[in-house]
Amino acid sequence: MNINASTVCFWYWYSWSTVPYNVWMYIFHRSTALVSIIVIANKRICCQKVK
Repeated sequence: MNINASTVCFWYWYSWSTVPYNVWMYIFHRSTALVSIIVIANKRICCQKVK
């Protein structure tokens, strides 16, 4: 196991144990939605630049 994997596991279990499950999942879904919106926006900007 490398350092990154163990760090991710640590933060996963740490956040999971300190934050209620529904709150943690809410934050997770909001963050993934935000990331997907940013990715889509970046793709559109790149496509416009290519054209």
